[in-house]
Amino acid sequence: MTSRGSSDGFTLVETLLALAVVALVASLVLPWATTSRGAAALHRQAEAVATFLERRRNAAVRSGAPVVVDVTNRSMVSGASRLDLADGVRWQVGVPRLEFSPDGRASVAVVRLVAGARERVVRVHPYTGAVEVVR
Repeated sequence: MTSRGSSDGFTLVETLLALAVVALVASLVLPWATTSRGAAALHRQAEAVATFLERRRNAAVRSGAPVVVDVTNRSMVSGASRLDLADGVRWQVGVPRLEFSPDGRASVAVVRLVAGARERVVRVHPYTGAVEVVR
C-alpha cells in the first residue's frame, strides 16, 4: 500500500532550489567566460599582427628588396598583402610606415593593441627584424 505523503516526482521547493543553485553557478562562471574570451580574441589579434609582420620581413629577405608596411586606422597593407583589425580592437602605432630591409633589419616599431582595458604589445626589433608579442 502506498502512503499518501510520498510521490515519485520532485516537489516545487526542490525544483526551485535546484534552479537557484544553477543560477548562482551561472552568475559566477559567465563573467569569467566572457572575460576570458575577450582576452583570447585580443591575443589572437596580436599573434596575427606578429605573423603578418614576420611574413613581410621574410619576403624582404627572400626578394632582396625592401618591403614596406603601411599602417592605417583599421589595417596593415604591404603590396597585395593586407591585415584588417578585428572589431572591438584598436591599435596605437608610433609610425605609420614600417620598412624591412633585405638584410632582415627593420625600422623600429611597437604596435599596441587595445580592447577595452586589455592590451597586447607587438614589438619589432630594429637590428634583427625579430617580431615578438611582448605582453
